[in-house]
Amino acid sequence: ISADDVTQVVGMSKSWNIFELQKAVGQRDIARSLEISERLLQAGDSPIYEIVMLTKYFQKLSVLPELAARHRNEFELAGAVGVNKFFLPEYTAAARRYTSADLERSFAALLESDIRLKSSSPEPHALMTELLYEIIAPLGRREHA
Repeated sequence: ISADDVTQVVGMSKSWNIFELQKAVGQRDIARSLEISERLLQAGDSPIYEIVMLTKYFQKLSVLPELAARHRNEFELAGAVGVNKFFLPEYTAAARRYTSADLERSFAALLESDIRLKSSSPEPHALMTELLYEIIAPLGRREHA
């Protein structure tokens, strides 16, 4: 019995879920992000689902600095952002890794990918690879990723 056999019977492991994808993207870890996205697609998740969840993630990152300036209490800040207090340090660290220009580019890439998925029939694995590179390691940053 292999790990894949167990995963098929039990379901996705803790390592291969949308929240781990968001975490890897937040860490700007392109290799891990690509691996998780690929596993999610292989398990039957829709690329649209990944795009929607990444969009929600980036929405939270984009409002976090402004909300942090208004809410000094971690419980209030977590509530305002819409995350559990336990995950707030992870989101805060991710928000520091993405400039406002990075966020703007990420939203544009997410929108473009969503439109491509809904208006044509791109290969989902290739589309998600392109999207993740555009978000995490655009051409100007690839030597640092």
